[in-house]
Amino acid sequence: MNENVSRFAAVPAVRQFLLAYQRSQAQVAREGGFRGLIMEGRDIGSVIFPDADFRFYLQADPVERTRRRAAEGQTDAIHERDRLDASRKTAPLTLPNGATAIDSTHLTLAQVVDQLASLIAPRLDLAPPTP
Repeated sequence: MNENVSRFAAVPAVRQFLLAYQRSQAQVAREGGFRGLIMEGRDIGSVIFPDADFRFYLQADPVERTRRRAAEGQTDAIHERDRLDASRKTAPLTLPNGATAIDSTHLTLAQVVDQLASLIAPRLDLAPPTP
């Protein structure tokens, strides 16, 4: 799947369908009694929810991303996927204005979650999670 996702993401009909579906998930969350939702993807903060209260752009060195994928038993042409996504005509991969960039190259998943929580909690008047 990872090897072909960039090609499918460039098809306008696929993008339109997914745009509507992904945006509809905010209503599903509200109807479920949730205060919001967490969604990840290469254009969530730039195209799908450009006005979201919190937008983060996670990035990591391509070599480290390849190592992580291999550790999960996945193969992915990271450099090629990045190139295709950054150069596509519709919704190219980009750091959205106003989004917070986080370089996770040398961070564990728990450290990334802690960093995100420390940025979100004060704005929601929540205490950050304790380890």
